[in-house]
Amino acid sequence: MKKWICLLLTAVLLLSLCACGGTAADQKTAPEPTQEPVQAVKEWTRQGFFADENGNFASVTWMDDVDEPGWYATFMIGEDPVEDSYSGMVQQDGSALRGTLSSGGSAGDLTVAISEDGEDGVVFAVEGGETYRFTHMEMEEPLATLWVNTEGYGFFTSFAEGEEPDDTPWTSMQEGVAEPKTFTLTAVPGDGWFFVKWTLNGEEYSQDEQITLEVSEDTDLVAVFEFAEDGQNPVMNFIGPYVCDRARALVEADGSDGARITIKWGGSAWELGRWVIAGPFDADTLTVDYTDCVMSVLTYGDDGELKSEAVEYENGTGRIVFDGAGSFTWHDDMSERDDMVFEWSWDPGAMTDLGESGLYTREELQDAAAAIQDKFAEFEGCELHSIRYAGDEANNAENLAWLNSLADGAEYTQVAEFLMDFHSPVEDGPYAWEPDTEYLDYQWWLARSADGAWEVVSWGY
Repeated sequence: MKKWICLLLTAVLLLSLCACGGTAADQKTAPEPTQEPVQAVKEWTRQGFFADENGNFASVTWMDDVDEPGWYATFMIGEDPVEDSYSGMVQQDGSALRGTLSSGGSAGDLTVAISEDGEDGVVFAVEGGETYRFTHMEMEEPLATLWVNTEGYGFFTSFAEGEEPDDTPWTSMQEGVAEPKTFTLTAVPGDGWFFVKWTLNGEEYSQDEQITLEVSEDTDLVAVFEFAEDGQNPVMNFIGPYVCDRARALVEADGSDGARITIKWGGSAWELGRWVIAGPFDADTLTVDYTDCVMSVLTYGDDGELKSEAVEYENGTGRIVFDGAGSFTWHDDMSERDDMVFEWSWDPGAMTDLGESGLYTREELQDAAAAIQDKFAEFEGCELHSIRYAGDEANNAENLAWLNSLADGAEYTQVAEFLMDFHSPVEDGPYAWEPDTEYLDYQWWLARSADGAWEVVSWGY
């Protein structure tokens, strides 16, 4: 039954969303009664829902509520409701329907020819692949439908009585029931948010994160989340990269009320000073007073490889003061130089193309881009023009094995690739750039284990 509901995910929700460009890979849906096509004359007449003896499913439906009305087909030939599902518009060609069905997951598209079979069946013939024979199946109209949605940044998990608990996070769900059915739902707030309540048919229902209720009539549930302003580290308003002449800084949140600032300053083309500063952030004065700064000198060879890293001291003191307008002033007690003023340098143009991802949230992609900028800060004299997420396709077994082989002892489980456009310095430096050259689609490879922090593992062409 669950597998059939998953087919309806494609056959109904994808069908209804295709006109506005949406996807339904993260939704569940309920059976809907078959509707006869509105147009009076159509040569192809066989429509509805179909199944074969191996548990595969298909549907052929006439669509009117799109720019170009026509036949819409769905095809599920496996156990995975996303990876094994295909759907798309098909055109009549003689006595058959032909077209390309798009995968609901990462698999390639399928070109199919659909023909009538026997009294009520259909045949799906995959170009260059197998042929599947389906017979018509009647769908019962549901007794009731359960809709579950979220308000704010959060998710929920759901499983029905008699089913194994399912930890899959959903943001919306629609499921029909043929008889009264009991569901258990658990609200899961996103980072920086907290759960407020469940509403039932527009009325407040429960403040418990986990609820159990019987669905015997149409039911509309909403999990409500709110932003945890008091729970957010106040330095989050100031995180990001900053620059002051040849020096670059990266500001990060540290715990619930701390700041971590890493400053790198190129003393020469082959030598780089690095200050790692951490301390509590005073939200009233916007200051960080630190007492344990670690200052190191990094030396590079002509090929840009790190040759040595020497710690100069580990107990440096000083103060960083943010002005609330995009800059901060750094006073270092261990240095005789004047205070340095750093300006926020996050280039909006470079950060606007984080793309679309079904694997990572926008915040996770921003963290990855920040890690790249932190490393790019070491490329003295280089000018960043753009950073672009290359897409989810890079997260595959081959790339994962490659990056694990580059980092001794690493156990990475996720990969991300970014592309960068930047301009090299006019004069030669420690890295092997062509001077005064625009580098396009420069590759950056990052990896992480489980939900750990992103690590820049490799870069180049």
